[in-house]
Amino acid sequence: MKKALVLLIAVFLSGCSSLDKASINDPSKHRELEALTVIPSYDVFLVRTDLIRSTHTETRTTTVNGQTQTTTVTVPDPYHYLCVNFGNGIFIDRNDNIYIDIMEFYGMDKNAFNITHQMNSFGKPEVYYKKAGNVFTREGKGLFSNKTTADISGNNVAIDEGFFGGGKAVITVTENEIVCDPKGILKWGKSKILKTGDSSVLFPVFGKDLEIRKDDSGNVIVGEDNLKIESSGKQLKFIFRGLFKKEIIHYFIRTETGFVFYDEKFRGVEVSKNGNQISVYLNNKLTEKFIIN
Repeated sequence: MKKALVLLIAVFLSGCSSLDKASINDPSKHRELEALTVIPSYDVFLVRTDLIRSTHTETRTTTVNGQTQTTTVTVPDPYHYLCVNFGNGIFIDRNDNIYIDIMEFYGMDKNAFNITHQMNSFGKPEVYYKKAGNVFTREGKGLFSNKTTADISGNNVAIDEGFFGGGKAVITVTENEIVCDPKGILKWGKSKILKTGDSSVLFPVFGKDLEIRKDDSGNVIVGEDNLKIESSGKQLKFIFRGLFKKEIIHYFIRTETGFVFYDEKFRGVEVSKNGNQISVYLNNKLTEKFIIN
């Protein structure tokens, strides 16, 4: 959760623009939320929009005119198939990415669909998501884009991420465990999520396991109180705790056509649906669209 917290500060405090404060503060536009949950799950489709994208830093070295330069860059962590369902379409995956499952949030049919994802950014190719029967495909547009296929049958999912992807993997679901096994990779590459109670799960992680649970008040607790999610019926309160227990607070409300996730200065993400188009805005700027074909 600490990696995610760093990005949260960088993204939401970097711009000057903000969301519509008057609209967010209008209680007549708020819709009732579902109760919070802690349910182990997996997400093969990856039809997501980020609330908090976890990151890490990488050091890169280049040589120009005989001069060697070393720079440090911040890189988004990849999505992971294993995740926990908090309800209201909100999930956290094994790599600490907190996101909205677009299909889950809008109650879309996951048995058969055809969706196009467009990023409002130069050089970002369209991505096509399709499912018919047990077969799912995710494919980017462009010469070097990758194609992922998945055969979803019962409690087993066979994934092939293609030549430019991560190889093959199998997800197996049992009563108290979901395992993602990257085939062809050493055994330590396996990852799993364990159901440890009616409202608690465990991600076994090298060095220190990550526990996610509901407390006696119905709040969701991630790790050692790194993240606490509280519900007040029509609003969720996300309390992130960083170094020295410093708190950063965000809120989540459901609207008639989507949701808003914002900080105390009304900066954040807003999503709305109009007909067959779902639009995502970051601080009032359109960043991506999902088109339901």
